[in-house]
Amino acid sequence: MASPGLLLTAAALFFGMPQCFAAAPNWAALNSSLDGRLFSLVPMAYPCYTKYNGAAKTPDVTACAAINAKKRNTEFVAGQVGGAILANWGICQATNAGCPVSLTSSGILDANCDQGSVADYYVDVRAPSDVQEALKFANQNGIQVVIKNTGHDYLGRSTAPKALSLWTHNYQPPITLANEFVPEGCSAAVGKVITFGAGQQFDGIYKFAEANSVTVVGGSGATVGAAGWLSGGGHGLLSPVFGLGVDNVQQFKVVLPNGTFVTANRCKNQDIFFALRGGGGGTFGVVMEISTTAHPKQTVQYAVFQLGSLSLSQKRDFLKLLVAHANQWLADGWGGDSYPLGTRPTIELVNPLLDKPGASKSLKALIEFVSSLPKASYSITTYNSWYALFTEKISGQYSSYASYGAAMSSRLIPSANFVGARNQELLVDALLAGALPNIYAMLCIAPPARTADDGTALSPAWRRSTWHFMFITRWDPSKTDSAQIQAAFDLVHETIEPLRKLTPSAAVYINEADVLEADTPALFWGVDNYQKLLKIKRQLDPNNVLQVHGGVGSDRKASMFQCYPKRKTAVKNSNERDDL
Repeated sequence: MASPGLLLTAAALFFGMPQCFAAAPNWAALNSSLDGRLFSLVPMAYPCYTKYNGAAKTPDVTACAAINAKKRNTEFVAGQVGGAILANWGICQATNAGCPVSLTSSGILDANCDQGSVADYYVDVRAPSDVQEALKFANQNGIQVVIKNTGHDYLGRSTAPKALSLWTHNYQPPITLANEFVPEGCSAAVGKVITFGAGQQFDGIYKFAEANSVTVVGGSGATVGAAGWLSGGGHGLLSPVFGLGVDNVQQFKVVLPNGTFVTANRCKNQDIFFALRGGGGGTFGVVMEISTTAHPKQTVQYAVFQLGSLSLSQKRDFLKLLVAHANQWLADGWGGDSYPLGTRPTIELVNPLLDKPGASKSLKALIEFVSSLPKASYSITTYNSWYALFTEKISGQYSSYASYGAAMSSRLIPSANFVGARNQELLVDALLAGALPNIYAMLCIAPPARTADDGTALSPAWRRSTWHFMFITRWDPSKTDSAQIQAAFDLVHETIEPLRKLTPSAAVYINEADVLEADTPALFWGVDNYQKLLKIKRQLDPNNVLQVHGGVGSDRKASMFQCYPKRKTAVKNSNERDDL
């Protein structure tokens, strides 16, 4: 839940001032239709500053101390409507206007807090009818709408300047489990399914699943919102066995851009169901409810390898080993993360299929390699459920990385690139090209399980991939100017270039993509899927009231995107509305 003191303070300070309601559109009328759930929005760090939008103000010492005490805590920041897990997305990165917390200072900041890229108003969504009223108002008044739950969006799509934010964080009706779920309009049951609201995060979903002896596919961060994660496909540590999040969804309930509240599944509103399964968040509607497959509870093997300090040649040997065995480990059911290029390379792997002897046999080559290193270690541990592993080993890794600035680039690496000595050598060379001191490299052995005809909006290249590889750089947003931010995005964009050249037909994971990517239709969805998505988008949202940077039908020239870092070279696809 949000921190009530901070939110009420912000609302009391600004909501109801003449500037809010003096001019058209009639915000007061919208507030009345929402029973008072429309608020002015200020950045999370507002209490810590002595100026706001250029005017002097009195800082709130108590509120500022509370923010500084928890500014790196993802649970705290996820509960702040004016916050973002990656704080650079609350800043206008083209001008450096914003209101970030300082990662190095914990006191009052004698500086200006600018609204930056934080939306001007938000609706505290408590029911689908709140979203319907807001979208009706937005269509009538030409206002852009963005959707926010926890602010985990790494591409800045959950906020925008001069926009109306729909904050779904508090829409959390009780999670339910149906043993024989029948989607609306269908005649046959699809098995066990859990249903949850748009504000749910994975910690709550996993707790419910554990209490009911089932397993649900999800992300690794406890505070990641399931709805946003699903919108881009949703990969996780269990995906090699159980598939992506969108492979498991059985039904959505969604408010469309025109305010209509509908149900979408394989039997009803199939085009909408297709679009919501990988078409990207903030584009086709506001998802209010999700029903997804509940798999049986089962034991999980957790293998972690810590390699200590390695020379460049040893890192190459480590990468060669990972590349040589990647396809087999995927077939064996391993998902996981590795940080192969850092000062102390590690790899952690998860498997819900094998027992402990089977896990040791599958990873024999890796065990032998690590055992040959003087300061390396490994362990394989059996957990009686995914949730037991998640709470003890996984979720804590993601609990303290809030309020940094970050830029990333990524690539799904096709399985064919792991076959044959020459292909493996070329892949290792391309990966090592990103071994820079200020670049953080992460590979995820977590593509989806193969399906013959998945019916999702994702690029078909997902189904031909083995790794998801990312390059990331980060910074303190309070100490970084717009030129440095642009340089950071340029750096990760250029670092991934060897992989782009090596894998020209590959896909990119929408939720963890490079915002400077040029050919997003082909990379995110594939040409055929994109054409279908664009047709659906134009039918559902002729006023383009819902759009996100790089999304289907979005306009990159729109004012709401002018705070983004800029591409060095603009590329345009004739099938889009200037969104390339």
